[in-house]
Parts: sequence; structure tokens; C-alpha cells
Amino acid sequence: MNKILCMAIAMAIMMLSAPLTGLANDGQAAPAEEAQVAGEATDAPKAGPAIPTELTQAVQQQVGAAIQTQQEQVAPEAVAEQPQAPLQESEQAAAAIPALAQTTGTVVNAVQEVMAPTPPPPAEPREEAAAGPVYLDSMPSDEVTAEIADSSKPEPVNPDILLTELIDEYQTSGMGRVFLEKMDRQELFYTTATAIVNVKSNRKNWVDHRVEAYREAILDAQAQYIEFLSSSIGATVKKTLIEDNQLPQFTDEEIANPSKVKSLVDKLVALGGTYLDNKLEEMGVDPKEYDAAPPSKKKLLMMKAIQQETITRSMAELSGVVPVKSFEAHDKDGNYKVAVAIVASPKFRSFAKEVLESRENVKPNARKVGGPSVRAQILGDKKALLQEFGIRRIYDQDGYPVLVSYGQSGMGYAGDNYQKKELYRQASFDHAESQAKANYALLMNAYGHTSSQTLESSVVKDVAKVTLRDGEEVPSEEFSTDMIKSEIQKIEVHGSIKSFPGIRELYRWTITHPENGQEVNGVVYAWSPRSAALAQEMKKTPEQKAAKAPAQPKHEGSAGGNVSKDVMSPNDF
Repeated sequence: MNKILCMAIAMAIMMLSAPLTGLANDGQAAPAEEAQVAGEATDAPKAGPAIPTELTQAVQQQVGAAIQTQQEQVAPEAVAEQPQAPLQESEQAAAAIPALAQTTGTVVNAVQEVMAPTPPPPAEPREEAAAGPVYLDSMPSDEVTAEIADSSKPEPVNPDILLTELIDEYQTSGMGRVFLEKMDRQELFYTTATAIVNVKSNRKNWVDHRVEAYREAILDAQAQYIEFLSSSIGATVKKTLIEDNQLPQFTDEEIANPSKVKSLVDKLVALGGTYLDNKLEEMGVDPKEYDAAPPSKKKLLMMKAIQQETITRSMAELSGVVPVKSFEAHDKDGNYKVAVAIVASPKFRSFAKEVLESRENVKPNARKVGGPSVRAQILGDKKALLQEFGIRRIYDQDGYPVLVSYGQSGMGYAGDNYQKKELYRQASFDHAESQAKANYALLMNAYGHTSSQTLESSVVKDVAKVTLRDGEEVPSEEFSTDMIKSEIQKIEVHGSIKSFPGIRELYRWTITHPENGQEVNGVVYAWSPRSAALAQEMKKTPEQKAAKAPAQPKHEGSAGGNVSKDVMSPNDF
């Protein structure tokens, strides 16, 4: 047992002495190491201090004490059970190793604490000299302020992008989503079209240009519907290739023997030219700037062209096509762009035909009874009239259908003459009335046709040029690639109604546009079976009235305050 224990202790002493090799040499560092340490920077990490003799003696004492303790614990057991010494010595040695390892670990920790480099003392705070404000950025303060101001400016608004966002919002969260769903189920036709206002909002006739932009958008949307119903399409594609590698040439007569007539003409021209040159020189102008260019000839050496021509023609009935929504977007510079959404369906087309044929005999819709009055629906928000164009169908408080038509126009006069201003204002109302009335004909009995011719051509050419200079022919070449596009488009819509009673003016308004302060004049017209019946009644003679049966009593409804910009429901189609 003592033999094995001594072997374990010897191994522990070797483990302890191994890290100390080369570090302790009678407490002195090697001269070479001293020279290396002296040449290092002051802030480099230093090696641990040399192990003093006292530490070595303390380690030996702790190891000796550990050996003695192990002997005292093992000796009695070894004397009592001598026959089993080989086996017991092995087991006891194995049991003594953990205790020895614990003691050895304690010694090693003590040595490491002594050998650890001493941390430098904390630096004393230094007093800095007083100085001005320190900027984290090297940019001067005025430039920093300007940069912050520029970054805080809002990005310019693009009317195209804003208008697209408005349409997308309507088609994803508004009634437009329902229209798209019904179109996907093949129940109706829905589309949108856009147009730009041709002038900025600071022009005095901007209001009329804005109205024309809405009219253009509606017309383009109607053209899409016409082409959807019926289209005749013709297309032609052709390729042309020309090649001739011979350069243009001057004849010998053209080079050396010009004609006598030409010679005489040249002399006359030269005589006049000399006189003019002298006059130009007197005025300080160089006559050479007006010298004629030398004669030259051109010839096509090679050409390749790919061309496509497409012709589309469409014709269809437009009855029952109605705009359901209008959009408008603009930037800070006064550039405006507008859009409209239109809907057509067999159901609404039948309604338009019924109105045209039955007129005052159109029946009410029982499900629409009890709603707000027509005036409450239209005039609840008068400023919203600026955004209304075209014709809509709503229902009155008794469930009768009402066709409401809008028209507006600019005044075009900004002077102070009262009489002149009133004349222009009346003319403006006349134009608004014409628009509102035309909407009825375009809804109930309209036909349209479109035609478009487009040409696209890609042309590659190589042209040779020969210039005659002092009797010598100087050749050159011109190579070009061109993309040619042309388009001719026509859209025509015709509508007409005859002897149609009951159209009346519902409201006349004048609003100053909030964007530019220009005056906008507009009208709202309305038709309903009741107004048609009243018109028919008023046309009758007294004798006809006497022969007529008593009329049914009219029901008076109360005015409401519910107003919706989405007047027409998708269920109407």
C-alpha cells in the first residue's frame, strides 16, 4: 500500500512541477528573457513573476502533510488484513486517489493565484482642458440642419401611383371588390379607365379641361365594353430585305463637263454671290458661312424591316352602361389625373330598356321602400358634387327608381366686371345642363363603334454617301436602327331619345374648387316614373283629364340624412 501510495504521490508532484519548469530558476529570469521583456511595449501583457523559494518549500510541506495523512488512514487496515494485501492495496490506492487529487488541486490553485499577473492599478482621472462643444459628425452645424430639413420633406406624390392605390383600395375593400367577384362569376362587365387633365390647375380653364378628362375616361371605358361585345381584328406581318453593295458614282460628265446651261447659271449665281459677299464683309459677317455644300449622292446598300399592322373594328350597343365610381389624384404642382369605373350587365340593360319603353309605368321596388329621400341622398354633402360625373340610379323613399345625372363646367372668367361675370356664369350652366341631359340618351339608347390601326416597324439601314470634293469622290457610310410606331384610333358613341318626359332639374350649385379657388358651376338632373307621369298628366287637355279615372293618392315620405358616395349597389346589376 505504501509503495502504491508513494507512486501516486510522486505522480502528483510531477504534475505540480511541470508548469513550473522554465518559470522558476532560483527566482531569477533568464538574461535573454530580460532583454526581450525590456524591448516590449509598456502596454503589452507581462509574464507571471518568478516562483520564489518560499513558495516551493510551502508546496513541499503541503505534499508531505498529505502523504502522512494518507499513511495514518491506511496503516491500521493494512496490519489487520495482511493476507489480502495485494487486493486491498489496489483498492485502497484507488480510494486514496480522489482525496489526493483534491489536495493536489488545492495546491495547484494556490500556485496559479501566485503566478497570475498582477492587474495594473486603475488610472487616475485626468483633468481635461475646457473646450467648446464636440460634434459627433464632422459636418458643420448649418449643413447638418439643412440635411435634416431635406430629409424631413415629404417625397413627391406621383398622381399615377396615387390613383392606382385609390383604385386598388376600392377593388379590395370597397364595392369594387363585389363587382370584380360578380365579373369573375360572369354576371356583369366591370372595368376602369384613366385620363390626364391636359393643363395644370393654375390655368383659368382648368375646370373645363378636368371635365373633358372625365369624359375621355368614360369614353375609353365604353370602348373597352364595345370591344368586349364584338371585335373584328385583322393583322399583317411582313419582312423586307434589300442588299446592294455598289457605291453611288458620279459620271465623268458630272465631274469634268458640266452643262453650258448649268455653267451659265453658276456664273450668274457667282456674280450675285460676289456682290453679296462684299456686302456681308462690310457688315462684319464671314461669307464662307453661307457657302453651298459640295455635291453628294446617297444609295441604300442594305435594309431589313420587320413590320406589323393591326386593324381592329368594333360596334355594339351601349344601353345600360353606367359609371359607378370616379377617382382623382394630383401632385403639389397641379398635375391631375382622373379615372372612372363602369359596369354593364344584362339586368341593368333590361332596366334601361324598360325605362325607355314603359316610362311612367315602371313599377317600384318593394325592398327599397322606406329609404331616404332623393334630396337627402344627393345633397347631404354638397362638396362631394365636385367628384360626381355621369349618371346613377338610386331609389326614392317609396321605392321608385330615380336616374340622377350630373353635369359641371368652369366659368372661364376671373375679372371684376359683374355683368360680364354673370354672362359667363350663365353660359357655364348651359354647358353643365347639356352634359346632364346627354347622359340620359347615352344610357338608354346608345350605340358605339371603335376603330384602331397600329403600325410597328423595326428598320435597319446602311446608306452609302459619296461626296465630290475638288474632283475627287469621298465615300462614307451611315448605319442606323429605327423603331417606328404609329397609331390611329377613333371612338364614337351616339345616343338619342325622343319625346322622353319627366327629366327635371333637381339642384343647381356653384362651388369654389378647394385646390385653386376657381369657380365650378354644376347641375343635378333627375328622372323617375313619378316625374314622367306628372309630365304626361300636364300635357293632357281638360277633356282628357275629365275622362281619366281618379289618380291614386301620393305617399309623402320623410327626409333622411343618410348619404353614401357609393350610390349604386352591386345587387343592382
